Amino acid sequence: MSALVVATDAGGAANVAPVAARLPESGRRVVCSEATEHFFREHGLANVVRWAPGQAWETLVDGLTADDVVLCGTTRYGAPDRWVTPAARGRGAHTVAVLDEWHRYADRFRDGTGQLAWVPDVICVPDELARLEAIEEGLPAGRLAVTGSPALSSWWTRLERFEREPPPLPAGVAGPRPWILFVSELHAVSSGTAPGTRGPWSGFLGFTEESVAADLAAVVAGLGRPCTVVEKLHPSAADGNSAMPGLPDSQAWIRIGHAPIEPLLWHADLIVGMRSIVLLEAAMTGRPVLSCQPGLTAEHGPATAERFGFVPRAVNPGELERWLRRNWRGARRTIPRPAFAGPDAVDRVLEVLRPVALAGER
Repeated sequence: MSALVVATDAGGAANVAPVAARLPESGRRVVCSEATEHFFREHGLANVVRWAPGQAWETLVDGLTADDVVLCGTTRYGAPDRWVTPAARGRGAHTVAVLDEWHRYADRFRDGTGQLAWVPDVICVPDELARLEAIEEGLPAGRLAVTGSPALSSWWTRLERFEREPPPLPAGVAGPRPWILFVSELHAVSSGTAPGTRGPWSGFLGFTEESVAADLAAVVAGLGRPCTVVEKLHPSAADGNSAMPGLPDSQAWIRIGHAPIEPLLWHADLIVGMRSIVLLEAAMTGRPVLSCQPGLTAEHGPATAERFGFVPRAVNPGELERWLRRNWRGARRTIPRPAFAGPDAVDRVLEVLRPVALAGER
């Protein structure tokens, strides 16, 4: 048996990397992107193939047979994570994908005509709620397997290790406390920049990462207290050539590009984001976390972390200011391990793959 692992988007890579690390090295091929390579390296997978937009992908499935498995992340963009699935199934290989979120389940598998063209043999979902919602969106019930989230399970394990041995900070992170981590995203590209515009993922949200950053800078400056804002760019974002917000001399704004976010989540005193699944990871640290979505339009629901009751939402700069004042000390609280981050999540995904592996060995 050989195993082809493909994940070019951050959420997908976070989920398949811990599974890939448990697959036999012999016959294992890993395809990533520049933005996702570090997820695999953190799990000890150094032998990877980096794919970039515009590169051919068809040769990835060469040689696949009915004895082989393909494990993919999911993505909203045109990428091999999607394209290899029907090609591999056409060669008889068993295909599995791991969902990383609790929304837009079916859209991750639709082509440009709206057809479910990229559906694999098995789709791993984080819990029963996700399974039911995925069925409501049109994904076939018989292809859904509740496994838990490998990414969030692995994150919980890392948090336990960080308690004993905190991770080193990325270079350049320094400044007065508290440290406010701003988790930037790609809403301008994916959802438009103004009313009436839209992107490949949705219509305008009511804000972009740039408008929220501007709100945060204005509120922090108005408070006048010493602090450092650490803006963490999305892994797929450019290095950030736009001017950083100006702050008083007693404050600092630092921008971090491709460095892993996990050490920043651990060392931050407060965490502000928008809609990313990272807010759920942030809440698991026990630090104060806020979903800042000023002007969120009615067509969009809450962020997952807010929906599950882990974080509050600020809908305007005044609410952001009040939250910062209440939580300025950044006190940690104890969070019980969530069921979707159970310790057996990786094993359960491997169980989805294992029957195929055993059949190939007989």
